[in-house]
Amino acid sequence: MRELYHATWLSNMASIEEKGLLPGMDGSVYLAGPQPGHAAQFLMFHTQFAVDGEGRLVMREIEIDGEKHSFPTPVENTHIYVYTVDVKRLDPDLLSPSSDHAPGFWQTDTESYWYDGVIPPEHVSLTYQFDLDNLHSNEVAV
Repeated sequence: MRELYHATWLSNMASIEEKGLLPGMDGSVYLAGPQPGHAAQFLMFHTQFAVDGEGRLVMREIEIDGEKHSFPTPVENTHIYVYTVDVKRLDPDLLSPSSDHAPGFWQTDTESYWYDGVIPPEHVSLTYQFDLDNLHSNEVAV
């Protein structure tokens, strides 16, 4: 199998370097390929929200038509960081193709996978960085 990639925001990098890639609430780590940009494209539609020291969302009030409404505070991210995963070191029984996205929406050659376990830090390496300010609509990042 070719290399797989995991894309993330700056706020997650310290944890990845210390603990590796940890499964999310659904029990899986999301991986994509065959190029780093395939993983990065998934993050473009995931807004990251600020949390306080106890993990609670940081809310802000906005007045709309004289009424106050609370909204989570989005984090302004400037870069997407992509880790290369050493697939040869993964347990093949925990790796499976995912079906969590509409194939027609993403780049046509996108491959996505679930890994149902922790991927230790020694099995990943930070290898790519995409500067969101320098991506242009006619530019492909893979």
